[in-house]
Amino acid sequence: MAKAQALVTLGRTRDVIAIVRARLGTIPDGSAAAAIAVLGFAPDRELAAKLAGWFTRGDARVRAGVCAALPAGAPAAAPQLIMKGLRDADAMVRASCVDAAVRGHKARSRPDPTLVRRLRELARDRDRAVRARAIGALGVFEPAARIRAIDDPAAEVRAASVSGASESELRVLAADRDPDVRASAITTLGDRSPELVTRAATDPAPQVRTAAIAGLGGRTVDDELLERLTADDSPEVATAALVKLAARRGRTAITTPFMARLAGAPPGGRARVRIALAWLLAR
Repeated sequence: MAKAQALVTLGRTRDVIAIVRARLGTIPDGSAAAAIAVLGFAPDRELAAKLAGWFTRGDARVRAGVCAALPAGAPAAAPQLIMKGLRDADAMVRASCVDAAVRGHKARSRPDPTLVRRLRELARDRDRAVRARAIGALGVFEPAARIRAIDDPAAEVRAASVSGASESELRVLAADRDPDVRASAITTLGDRSPELVTRAATDPAPQVRTAAIAGLGGRTVDDELLERLTADDSPEVATAALVKLAARRGRTAITTPFMARLAGAPPGGRARVRIALAWLLAR
């Protein structure tokens, strides 16, 4: 998938489609599901006409691949296939078609009431991945709707529930036992709760510390936290902190101190790349 996306970006879509045609043949099996999904960003008229048939005759992986190709892979057939997939017996297919519904919605002005009703049902699905996707989708279709899922036993569902959570619920989620849930809550809160962001900046989980960096504002304590986080054990956290610090201070102000950092950094190490990146991204 990544290679195919790179080729499309480089203008080699015809080459990608030729490979996909050769891989799929007439009735693909589950091992070709990824090739079907490629049609989502490299659509082909010839193969678009076959997607509905593959969805009907294929196994669960094929059906999920068809949903992953929608709506771009077959715009005309997409609404019907997506609704069919949302009622599929296999959770993998239901989850994939929820994502397809969101992609299709972005090009529409008003959501289909039947589709929204089905998504509400899927928010209570027996499968955790389906519940999480459905709750996230409802945040797109009905931003004002409230689906309470902060007590769901599955961490991925609790993380998805931040899209419709109140501020008091976000505060509960920011203290969740799962680090991904805490990170999602902190990201959603942004700079609205400085005390929670400050606490999150020292969280033991790197993804939470990274989320906190985005919410650090203009306080003196925030600058001090950013400085400390530029030396974090996690490369991702250290990079995010240095980029944020550079963006806040501006290229003119950081050039001299960053040159000093560069001079003191070990040759060939990540620190030098991090410094160069932060300087290039600054304005």
